[in-house]
Amino acid sequence: MLFLLSSALLVSIIALPAAVLAQWPNMGPTGFNITSVDIAGNGCVPKSTSYVMNADKNAITVASNGYWVETGPGIALNQTRKSCRLTFNTEMPHRWRFGLLSVDYTTYYHLDAKITADQQVTYYFKGELQQGTTRSTFVGPMAPREYTYRDQYDFGFAVESPCNTTSVVWYMHSDIRVGNARNAEGTGRIGSDAVNPPSLKQTYSLYWVKC
Repeated sequence: MLFLLSSALLVSIIALPAAVLAQWPNMGPTGFNITSVDIAGNGCVPKSTSYVMNADKNAITVASNGYWVETGPGIALNQTRKSCRLTFNTEMPHRWRFGLLSVDYTTYYHLDAKITADQQVTYYFKGELQQGTTRSTFVGPMAPREYTYRDQYDFGFAVESPCNTTSVVWYMHSDIRVGNARNAEGTGRIGSDAVNPPSLKQTYSLYWVKC
């Protein structure tokens, strides 16, 4: 289910022109492969984090058990914010480059009234200065259940891999946090419920263009 938030979500969605999307292939080019992934951060322990690239090579899904945050009376401050840094080492075909279209979050959300939650993903390439960032802010109430939410990157400031290289190192840094400053007695959680294992899935959608 793709859940679209209304006024409780303080984020600007950038719609990509259909003519621009049409020039991108649906499939990634032959020769693109992920050779290894380095994992760091208090939100993604290596033994409990996995990834998979789809057959079309235009989407990568990362699942992290233990990547959750919560807030409320008696909850320690270090449980209200966590982060994860992934380093993708990739093989690249000549004359192709890629960037990110969007990030899909699939996980459990529960926010009492006035409880806030932020989620952010920044990506960049080794040796490049530009960074691409998406950030969403939610304000409760949000009913306790699993949601899938899509955050899109701003195509007007596209960040793309370098051209004419056989390998690319690609960094993804994500951050989630919750706060109860506006409702000290309220509670909030992103990442799991009381029954299911704590997990958060992020799917990175790629686009490809020729150099």
